[in-house]
Amino acid sequence: FESVEVDGHDVLALYDALKQQTSRPRAIIAHTIKGKGLSFAENNVSFHDACVTDDLYKQALLDLKVAEEACSC
Repeated sequence: FESVEVDGHDVLALYDALKQQTSRPRAIIAHTIKGKGLSFAENNVSFHDACVTDDLYKQALLDLKVAEEACSC
């Protein structure tokens, strides 16, 4: 049995962990941050089970657009 830890927000790291061939069972531990990239949700424990209002939805779209524009992928 083996395990691999990756940044769960890094698609390429996840892909690399998944494509590695092995003869043993493997667990992939993907470290993530709940609400990552959303100004109102990231690292906000009180948002764990909160509902998204229309205003928060609009804010999420703005936050994600900014993150996408900043990405150099």
